Amino acid sequence: MALNVLPSQDPAIAMAVREQAETAMQELLETPAGHAAVRRIGTGGQQGRILIVPPFGIPARTLSFVADQLAERGYEACLLDVRNHVGDGSGTMHDYQLSAVVDDCRNAIRRYEPTGVIGLSLGGRALLRATATSGLHPHAVLLIPVVNLRSTLTEVLGRDLYLEPEVPEFHAVLGHSVRSKPFLDDALHHGLLSPEGTAHDLATLTGTTTLFPLDGDQWVDVQEVQRVSDCAQLQGARITTTAMAGNEHELHKHPELALRMIAAAVEEIDRLHQLQPAV
Repeated sequence: MALNVLPSQDPAIAMAVREQAETAMQELLETPAGHAAVRRIGTGGQQGRILIVPPFGIPARTLSFVADQLAERGYEACLLDVRNHVGDGSGTMHDYQLSAVVDDCRNAIRRYEPTGVIGLSLGGRALLRATATSGLHPHAVLLIPVVNLRSTLTEVLGRDLYLEPEVPEFHAVLGHSVRSKPFLDDALHHGLLSPEGTAHDLATLTGTTTLFPLDGDQWVDVQEVQRVSDCAQLQGARITTTAMAGNEHELHKHPELALRMIAAAVEEIDRLHQLQPAV
C-alpha cells in the first residue's frame, strides 16, 4: 500500500534531499481540522507546476530529489504533506483517514492550480479522487497505483479486516499505528475501497493520465490495474497504462527501482506537457 521512495543509501541523493528541504518555501493549507503543508521548489518555473503526493508513511521532503529533477526541466514542484500523517502536516498517524488526504489534495490543487500531478501508491489513490473532483484538468501520472484498496490492505496485513466482526482499536500498517474502525469505515463510506470506484474516478478526469504499475507487485495486481484502466478508457478517459519490471512495492528498500520509476514519471509528465499543455 505504501511506496516508500528514499534511496538513502546514496549519500549524494541524501545530501540533495537535505539541501532542497532547507531551501524550499513552505506554506500551510489551513482547515478547521488542522493544516496540511506544501513545500514549493523551483518557484516560478515556466514549463508548469507539478503537485507531488507521497505514499502512505513517507514525508514529502523525502521526495525533494523528484522536485529537483522537475525544477531542472523548468517546472515548479509542490510537495504535499497531508494532515494526520508523517511530515509537516498537523495531527498524528493514529487519525489517518483517506478522505482527509483527498480533501488536502483537492485543496492544494485548487490553491496552486497545477498543470500536472504525480501520486505514489495510496497517496496516488487519494490524489486521483481529488483531481477528479477539483474542477481542474491537470495531467496525472500515478506510480504503483492502488486501484483496489481492500485487496491491497488484505495483502499488506495478511487478513481482510472487513470480514472480521470486531477489529482492534489500533492496527499497525507498515509500522504505523492507525485507528482501525474509523479508517475502514471512512474508506468504505467515501467509495475509496473498490476498483469500481477507481475506474469511475479515472473516467472523470479530463486531463491525460498515465499509470505505471509494476508487473510483479505483490500488493497491487497489475492485471487489475489494466482492467480498471480499460474500463475508464471505454468511458472516454485519455489514459495509458505502462507496466514496469519489478516486484517490490516498498521502493525505499530498492533504490535502483525507485530511481527508475521516478525517472519514468518525470519523463512522462514532461512529455505530456510538451504534447498538450494542460487546460
